[in-house]
Amino acid sequence: MHRFAQLFQALDRTTKTNAKVEALAAYFQEVPDEDKLWTMALLSHRRPKRTVNSKLLRAWAASYAGIAPWILE
Repeated sequence: MHRFAQLFQALDRTTKTNAKVEALAAYFQEVPDEDKLWTMALLSHRRPKRTVNSKLLRAWAASYAGIAPWILE
């Protein structure tokens, strides 16, 4: 996340296309593939669909914590 924040700041600081391309190229050479996918999704406004909905996440969290699901509501 720290590296993505640095990229975002670098992109925001300049209006020069070449500087933006250089910042993106350096970023994509350094980060793991998973981070590359998320960066492309966030910058293109095309986030992937949720794999887990909030209802299921609450149920898992309650089960893991050993508490009643209504407490998380």
